[in-house]
Amino acid sequence: MRPNKTQKKDWEELFGILKKEETIGDIGYKKPLYTIVESTEDQEVLPNFSTRVITQIHGTFILSQIKSGIMLIDIQASHERVLFEKYMQALLQQPMASQQKLFPKTISLTAADAALLKGLLADIRALGFDVNDLGGNTFCINGVPAELNHYNEQHLIEELLEYYKLNQQGKTRHETIARILAQRASVKPGTQLTQEEMNLLIDELFACSDHFISPTGKPCHKALSMVDLYKLLT
Repeated sequence: MRPNKTQKKDWEELFGILKKEETIGDIGYKKPLYTIVESTEDQEVLPNFSTRVITQIHGTFILSQIKSGIMLIDIQASHERVLFEKYMQALLQQPMASQQKLFPKTISLTAADAALLKGLLADIRALGFDVNDLGGNTFCINGVPAELNHYNEQHLIEELLEYYKLNQQGKTRHETIARILAQRASVKPGTQLTQEEMNLLIDELFACSDHFISPTGKPCHKALSMVDLYKLLT
């Protein structure tokens, strides 16, 4: 999901771009670290991440310098938001490809769970599950979404059905399924990300229709201004 022109402008206004002569290697003692160049109206590309300092904290947060100060980004909450919108898009209009399993897995469910899965097959197939109904309470799993390829197939289906039964209050079927899978597939605390992965996550988060809150209600990010930072040390 790529940002439109308005989103690009908002992104640029938030993060800004450091002057080349004020990067870490060139800053003199009298130059403030947070001096920014305003983005131009006709700029068509997102800021180059190489011009900003970005780091991961305890495998849980991303710390990024922004125009007004710093931003703390919750990695798991942000990834949940990105995946949720990706899954909703797949359910509504663009089905996802399946990551095929080398050895298809045959599973057996209870009669109640089998009936529920049959009712959800069209939806989960749109999300990248390649599941065939073999009759009775038995199914064959030939593929799963790429983000969930490392999960045990039977446990994954059973968890999906169980969470679905427990988390339908006030949500549509699509929202419930997308939220459950986003929770299961999101990056977990303690996972070390590369610079490229952190950059991509931020890029995708701010391309979301709602980048403030995860589908489970957690804040995705919090900004602290330079004034806030000064107050912490006075």
